[in-house]
Amino acid sequence: MLDLGFKDKAAGFVKFEDNNEEMNGLEAGELIQVLTSTSGNKKVVKCTMVNNASTMVCKSINKANDAKVTMNTVKPGFLVDAKVNKVFENGVMLNFLSGLEGTVFADHLKPNHEYKVGEKVKARVISVDPNLKRVCLSMAEHVINFAPAAKLPIVGQFFENASVTDVVFGSSFTVKLTDTLNAFLHKSHVDEPAEEKDDDKKEETKEQKKKKKKAKAVKTADKAKKDFDCLLKIGQILPKLRVKELNFFDGMPIVSMRKDLLEGGAIDYS
Repeated sequence: MLDLGFKDKAAGFVKFEDNNEEMNGLEAGELIQVLTSTSGNKKVVKCTMVNNASTMVCKSINKANDAKVTMNTVKPGFLVDAKVNKVFENGVMLNFLSGLEGTVFADHLKPNHEYKVGEKVKARVISVDPNLKRVCLSMAEHVINFAPAAKLPIVGQFFENASVTDVVFGSSFTVKLTDTLNAFLHKSHVDEPAEEKDDDKKEETKEQKKKKKKAKAVKTADKAKKDFDCLLKIGQILPKLRVKELNFFDGMPIVSMRKDLLEGGAIDYS
């Protein structure tokens, strides 16, 4: 029996007679690599041992045979044949395994690819929430192939003249650092224009103060919906950015244009 680390406590099972050579000398607690398959028992997942990482890319599943694959039995790591059902600004909705639906967000789509409803694709399941009936998938090449992401820069590295390529998650951005490298820029790392100092403000009339107070109240009530994309526009050139950390799963660096990080020394997370 194998502990697969799933939240629902589903276990893995490998038949001894099918993997006699590979299983010789195995001990409890040892880490091994396996391919998962489906099982009629939602608490047990059939597995096959592999001894080479390159063999871990399994044939994609295209049909839920005998209804054995359901929301309760589909697991992260499944490679599936799917069809694009809906296209959104921040991703796509897929249909797969004869009736299941899942979402692929923008940062896990193939770059520079325009998806269309009805298009057939391959995707890998990366998370499942049976209670909310929510499945997230990825179409990123390194996730599909279980391979390392493209060569990433080092933390602290600077880039100049990057361009904004997209607004994601409503208020953050993807930026193009080089012809082959994109990065994620969170809204909290976009420098806002400096506020006008009190000394520079013109004397306001009573009516102007009243209007300003009313506008401020509306702004406060709507603070959660503040639209940061007014700060940056698609196609805008950013003079200087700095890599603050690396996201190996998404396969892209996370950058900042905050003045304190651009002018600071080594980045220290201690």
